[in-house]
Amino acid sequence: MKSTIILLFCVLASVSFANAQNKAKFSSINQVGVLGNQSATTVAFQTLNGACYKGWFAGVGAGVDFHQYFTVPVFLDVRKEFGQTNYKPFVYLDGGVSIYADDKDAFYDYKNGGCFEGGVGYAFYFHKRQAVLLSAGYSYKSFKKERSWGDAWNHTVDTYNYNFNRLAVKVGLRF
Repeated sequence: MKSTIILLFCVLASVSFANAQNKAKFSSINQVGVLGNQSATTVAFQTLNGACYKGWFAGVGAGVDFHQYFTVPVFLDVRKEFGQTNYKPFVYLDGGVSIYADDKDAFYDYKNGGCFEGGVGYAFYFHKRQAVLLSAGYSYKSFKKERSWGDAWNHTVDTYNYNFNRLAVKVGLRF
């Protein structure tokens, strides 16, 4: 009985110690980037907050996009780092909603759209959990606006869909 209790205590202690070593840790990523396509180049800012665990990061992010229209993307971010050195390549994927935040014309009804981004990057760690990030990827954001006019017998709705397909190049800090 005594040896069973000691064995149980040792197993629980080792499991607790192993779990303490492998806890998910809070991480924050702040980025500035250039978004461009064949017709325009604009600036974007993003902040992401989430947890890191065994090379994986999952978190929630928000940003500001200054393109033809002002939008605020709110999204989930998942990324995976590879390697054991201080210089690690990574892949990332974002998905969420693109909120129209520009001046609104009273004649239009604005509808939020989707946002998606995926790409690759490189993390340069200068401290245990602090790094400079460089990344490049594909960015898609959309929204639409509708204008209704006419009377009950002759009602017309004009719909304008806005889709922004762009290359994203970003630099950021991870804490």
